[in-house]
Amino acid sequence: MNSREAIQRLRAHQAGRPLPKGEKRSVRVPDPRDVLVLAFVRMGGESRPWGVAFGHPGGGPTVLTVPEGRDRTQVAEMMLRAAPVLLGHLRSPALAPRLPGGPEDLAPIRQIWLPNSSHLEMLLHLAYAYTFTRSGDDVPSLNALGRACAWMFRESQRPGEQHVIIATAALRDAFTFPAETVRQGHLGFLLAWLDSRGDGKAALARAHDEERLSMSTTLDPSTERRELEPLVERWRTASKQGADSERFARGIHSVLAEELTRRFDLTVRAWQILHEDPRRENIAVEDLVEEALTRQWWDWARTEVAILNGEQGFVPSVETDRQPASAASAYERASAAAEILGTLLVHDDKELFAEAVGRGDAFVGTIVGVRDEGEGRRTLPVWTVERQDEGPSRLREGSHLCLIGLPKRTLDIRTIYGGPGEPTTYELAITNLRTAVRGASGQAAIAPCDRSWIGERLAFTTASMASIAFRKQKKLRDQSVPGAWLTFSAPPDDRTHRPNVDEADADETEADS
Repeated sequence: MNSREAIQRLRAHQAGRPLPKGEKRSVRVPDPRDVLVLAFVRMGGESRPWGVAFGHPGGGPTVLTVPEGRDRTQVAEMMLRAAPVLLGHLRSPALAPRLPGGPEDLAPIRQIWLPNSSHLEMLLHLAYAYTFTRSGDDVPSLNALGRACAWMFRESQRPGEQHVIIATAALRDAFTFPAETVRQGHLGFLLAWLDSRGDGKAALARAHDEERLSMSTTLDPSTERRELEPLVERWRTASKQGADSERFARGIHSVLAEELTRRFDLTVRAWQILHEDPRRENIAVEDLVEEALTRQWWDWARTEVAILNGEQGFVPSVETDRQPASAASAYERASAAAEILGTLLVHDDKELFAEAVGRGDAFVGTIVGVRDEGEGRRTLPVWTVERQDEGPSRLREGSHLCLIGLPKRTLDIRTIYGGPGEPTTYELAITNLRTAVRGASGQAAIAPCDRSWIGERLAFTTASMASIAFRKQKKLRDQSVPGAWLTFSAPPDDRTHRPNVDEADADETEADS
């Protein structure tokens, strides 16, 4: 937590209510038909679900449960009933009217909303259980469900992703809550603050009450011990004796359905609050959505199409990357995504820009000098900029900057001047968009080497270096370099875990670079 975030937290405490964070929304909040809310509960000590609830906002959930959460066959049958809904919502090629041919066929984006991070972990458990399973009544469907869950879990780890929305994280990104950080992982606690009316004491009391109710995939131990254990024992005894066990199964379902429905309803409420938020969407979110659809195609849907066509599609291991090239590629891709997210949204949100200034990644300055160091027809504008604020700075000589509002105009810091009692002055060489922007109006229509820029007050922030990460990722595919025989080697009898190296990745990254 930096100083600005601490001040925002104190202001929320003073107001006695959550305060909006940022001027714009930084996540896409689609209409109900493009949102599938998903919630799980599991038996204590088990990794597979005991029950699952799913549905769209505005309608009641479909609740599926099994009497015995340790019975893998029953759990598999339950997930087979849920699989068509989940896969269909994600536009699985196997359930689509026609096979998709690219990211554009997956639009508009479809989201999965989960109550908190423990429900996200359940997707990983399902991926472990079914991605490579060879047992069950419908193995291909279970495998498809496992691959989809594995992709969703991997995608959720990518900064700026827009497919898998954790309700607690989305609310924390949109509001500053007057509470300790560790308590903000409880969805009911956050919603109690947002829905309360009146003074802060009443809101805090209600939040305390909601916090006592479990929101994770694990049930309250007292509920499981007092209500469910006797029913499970009676169901098991009746099943062994061949007696009627259905009434005990209905009792188990009733208890689990109440727990699942509460988690489902609170997640829907989180979606509703963000959907009705009067703040408009950050203009950069559209770029994040396009990237999300691109990743959905290359990381999941393309493999599903290949499998449907009888080809050998690449299915990543659930446990690890298996291959050095695949691991390195995933790391560079995540680095690029983090760079893009950290520098993209700030151009359309003054609050985010202020946070960047507080971190030392941005500043406001006045141009005090302009010169052109180009030779012949080549122009190389150099600006001398005097910083106007006295905030912290993580900028160094060689740092890459861009203009707020014109991110494609990038600049490199050549020299930093200034001593005690003197304003910090930067010498900036423009490295991209060195001429006036064609067809633009206002400042963008003025050539950077024009002296009319002197006296202009501009905002600067660190520029994304995602293009470098993309170029590194491209070089990872070069199998002609020394040591490539080791990096790209794979066990001869295991085609499933080959490195995810495809020549088409070069095309998709060139546009970003």
